[in-house]
Amino acid sequence: MNVIFKNKFGKLKANKKYISTLIKKQNVFQKFQSRMNKTLHNKRQ
Repeated sequence: MNVIFKNKFGKLKANKKYISTLIKKQNVFQKFQSRMNKTLHNKRQ
């Protein structure tokens, strides 16, 4: 019982880490995309 609980808890922690890194990557990608859009818009003008 205890071992299984520890295992699940460890997996949960890993999941949280994974999700937070995903969110960070998403934010970076969105910033990059908006920057690219701005440069493209400026080039059109």
